[in-house]
Amino acid sequence: MIRARRLLVVLLLVVIALLAVRAVADIWLTRRTQTEVTRLEEKYGPLQYDAVRKLRAWKSWPQRIAPENRARLIDAAAARITIIDANANFMYHPHTGTSVTTDQARAIADGNREAVQLAIAAARLQHSNWDIAYLGEADNVPNLMDLGYLSKVLTFAARSDTDAGRADDAIADVRAGFAQSAAMSSEPLRVMLINAIMVAYQQSDALKDVLNRSEPSGPALAALASTIDENLIASPAREALLGELKHSRFTWPFVMEGWLWGRRSLDYSTPTPPAAWMRAVAWTFRPVIRYLALRDFADKAQAIDLASLPAAQRADQLPGLRSWAASAIRSADFASGVIARAAIAVALRRFRIEHGAYPNSLNELAPAYLKIVPIDASTGKQPDYRRLDPGFELPAHMPSSDSGKWNVGQEWRVSR
Repeated sequence: MIRARRLLVVLLLVVIALLAVRAVADIWLTRRTQTEVTRLEEKYGPLQYDAVRKLRAWKSWPQRIAPENRARLIDAAAARITIIDANANFMYHPHTGTSVTTDQARAIADGNREAVQLAIAAARLQHSNWDIAYLGEADNVPNLMDLGYLSKVLTFAARSDTDAGRADDAIADVRAGFAQSAAMSSEPLRVMLINAIMVAYQQSDALKDVLNRSEPSGPALAALASTIDENLIASPAREALLGELKHSRFTWPFVMEGWLWGRRSLDYSTPTPPAAWMRAVAWTFRPVIRYLALRDFADKAQAIDLASLPAAQRADQLPGLRSWAASAIRSADFASGVIARAAIAVALRRFRIEHGAYPNSLNELAPAYLKIVPIDASTGKQPDYRRLDPGFELPAHMPSSDSGKWNVGQEWRVSR
């Protein structure tokens, strides 16, 4: 009996000691968290992630109505994509306009003419993005699958218009695709950045085909140049990574209250609160959760800082990042190379139209056709340029480990 009482007293003292340690750690980590959030907001601006309010605002509008807003009009265009059984294979698999026959491209383009025209109209509007959380729900906007189909349809339309001798119409199709890419890459979410990169590759591929097989007019190319320029962001991955930090700032407080997934499902008009046992577990381990939150904030802040640097200054530091962050930065850099070469190719063709021949050097393109000649993220220098007779080349020099994966999108050879 005495031994049991002593054991009970010891256990009680241990519990009291643990609770005391927990309380001290919780107070200290709470202050650390508040200090860190304040520091991050001074550095990056408010870390507000008001996805719930934005989502409800979108849902309160009539579905698929397009006001004078580029992103919203792109969404309306994507919603109008029609997929018939005969062409489903080309939409579901990684085909673009250059990988199908003339008849196949024309059939897909003609069946989606309204969507193409809406996307072209969107490209003429001022640049904008959705600025909402992507949830993957059927009634959410934007729908990534719809947007993927829209990009493919635009490449089919460009192929069809090129085959029909409508070079300026083909350029308008490609311009609509680059406008879509610009809207998506401005979205504060990594999944949108990845999809924006895919769209940029598809449109670059379509543009090569147009320039190789047709002669667009100077005004059409000038309009395309202005839209491609919207994609030339100094730090292309920064906005997406900053969005990830904002999402973490929004999510961790819910984890601390016992929400199992940090309330990641944000469409909760009548949310079900966590069970009492989950709240108890969260309260017990709250210092650990706060510590994990601090580590998460630090990792994402490091990723943002590296994404803000020129590629040549951060190459050696990328291996120290989380794999998903390093991958996002590298992918954005590769995409920047694709977009930069597209901008240069358009500037070269505009130069040839006005001067009768391609320039001897890329420096001759600035500032009349390019604000500045873009720098290749992989080399820290201007892209290589070779003047041909006729045409030109823009070779790619990617790291050897990635050459097979990315050079296809980077390389340019125009034969006219």
